[in-house]
Amino acid sequence: MSVALESLAAAIERALAQEPNPRRQMLLDLFAQTDERQPLARCVLAHALADVADDLAQERHWDEQALVWAGQASAEEAATLGLPGGLAALWPSLHLNAGDAARRAGDIDAARAHVVAGRAAMAALPDEGYARWVRSGLERLAAQLGPAAADPED
Repeated sequence: MSVALESLAAAIERALAQEPNPRRQMLLDLFAQTDERQPLARCVLAHALADVADDLAQERHWDEQALVWAGQASAEEAATLGLPGGLAALWPSLHLNAGDAARRAGDIDAARAHVVAGRAAMAALPDEGYARWVRSGLERLAAQLGPAAADPED
């Protein structure tokens, strides 16, 4: 059985409205309904599971898996899911989350690499609310990492 991409966002929204333990279990149950032919569904669920992880190691695992599955997803799958901006619009946020988790784990080189990748992917997003939020998150992360992560345009 595979999860229907059209209902994925609504299912995640319902899960995230729950208390932490039921929320995590609902997301894991949804994940169990996906298969290897649905890398974007797995990516989106991993992105959400990272946010409700019990510990930093689990959070990093889900963040990194989200990136792997995003790399396996197709534009067709993104269109089916109805992602605004398509698949490319996910990359900045995925890198922001993975970079922040890497920073908190003390893996500064990985965090800097995610800032660079996230900034490079920002061109896929229009300059509006969500994009500004992600961009400001990447800039905050870069500032936390110090001068080596400073904007190359500065």
